[in-house]
Amino acid sequence: MKTWLVRGIAILAVALTFVSARDIAAGSWRPDSSVFPAVLAPTVDTGIWSNPLRNRFTGIDTLDGTHLWAVGSDGLIASSANGGSTWNTFVVPSSPSLSAVDFASSSRGWTVGERGAIFSTVNGGGTWLPQSSGVASDLTDVVFVDVSKGWAVGAESTILRTSDGGGIWRQAASVPLPGVTVNDVVFVNNVQGWVIGRKEDTLSLWASVDGGITWHSQTVSLPTGEWLTSISFVDAQHGWALASDGSVFGTSNGGVIWIKLSQVDPTNGGWQSIFTPKQIAFTSATEGWLLGNHRDNIYGGEEMLWHTNNGGLGWAQVTSIPCSSGYGSTYHLAILASGKMWAAGYGDLNNFYRGPAMPVGPQVCYSPDGGNQWNRQFGLDVYPASLGRIVVANDQKTAFAITSRWSAKHGVLGTSDGGRTWRWVHSESGNGIHTLDGITAWIVGDAGTGWRTTNAGVTWEPVDTQVNEQLNSVRFVSNNLGLIAGNNGMILRTTDGGSPGVLPQAV
Repeated sequence: MKTWLVRGIAILAVALTFVSARDIAAGSWRPDSSVFPAVLAPTVDTGIWSNPLRNRFTGIDTLDGTHLWAVGSDGLIASSANGGSTWNTFVVPSSPSLSAVDFASSSRGWTVGERGAIFSTVNGGGTWLPQSSGVASDLTDVVFVDVSKGWAVGAESTILRTSDGGGIWRQAASVPLPGVTVNDVVFVNNVQGWVIGRKEDTLSLWASVDGGITWHSQTVSLPTGEWLTSISFVDAQHGWALASDGSVFGTSNGGVIWIKLSQVDPTNGGWQSIFTPKQIAFTSATEGWLLGNHRDNIYGGEEMLWHTNNGGLGWAQVTSIPCSSGYGSTYHLAILASGKMWAAGYGDLNNFYRGPAMPVGPQVCYSPDGGNQWNRQFGLDVYPASLGRIVVANDQKTAFAITSRWSAKHGVLGTSDGGRTWRWVHSESGNGIHTLDGITAWIVGDAGTGWRTTNAGVTWEPVDTQVNEQLNSVRFVSNNLGLIAGNNGMILRTTDGGSPGVLPQAV
């Protein structure tokens, strides 16, 4: 008969509360600076474990609204081939933080990041291979006009160009100002392009008419201490530049003359408010959007979106983007001419006054109507402090994590890809959880409660322990032999897997 046996061995209850490092993962550990317990995840190349819910998306791209790619910290890349309904994830070798991604077709794409990292894919993001940039400086942006011609920019006045899809990257022949961090690059054809950069309070706006071989300065009149944060061109003549004080500048002659069109500033001069303009993006000579972060010293911040239909002369606030929370951020928008758009960012530690029901970790949100309505497509509604115990299966890819009883949302999270993506698998929380093969798993909780799954968390059935003590941990050495430890020296033992609905026997 399947049974749970009761044993009163207090010291074993204490021992079961802890799990050794080899029960979690083989190999070395990466220190986590988080002040809260966090789910850990391995990178594909080293087996070292890191914290995926502290990751962030910093770049996103789409060509047709069906194929999507997002990149971010620790080498994280996510791709979707169905408009964001489902996602696949990948971590590039050495796990450099990635800053931008650009695709020239549904199969050919590039991403850039820290320490001169460039990776390319020829199969739509299924696999990524490194390319040699020839530089060690951090790269911030990349753009391709076709599968051959592209440009990448970054720190130390780095402006790279390629004419063979990244087989060879070459530095620009002339750079007007050394030591500049180049933040944004745009090309409208094979020869005409613009970049912006900043060195302390020195503004740099450069243009090229020979495919990025040489560059010359263009002039934008900014107040002292302000700089440009983003540029957008829809053709060789019409372009816009966003300044750090929310000013919007426009040109109708390719940048020969820039004039101030308007200014966006939601702070109204409040001393506790800070506005950080991030991105300006136009889809036509009249239609455009502006992304910025408005935060204060008490409640954290929110990502705000403005829209113009008169070429930037006037702006109307559309909505706040739910892809970040507390002290998180939305970094980049990908916008189609139809008004469909995707926002990439992350949610971070929430301020107490904001409440806990906010997302953390990498996020992608989608709006079908120009930013009026948003749905989260990638990410979890998980408050950082809610993450509790975790158990990793022997395959080092399947894992379960339980949330604490104080969480805004209770339950169990599951992953089958080493922790890069997570899903809710159970609506009940608990105090302890264990699995060996990732297929069968057990949860124990307060008042003698317990659950078991035999199909990797698809369904769970209650275990009748016939005790009312608080159960704190569960451990199995095989799928048959297991122990549960609880308060007051309570020990439950099973030799047949602890089948649901079976009464224990006291010994």
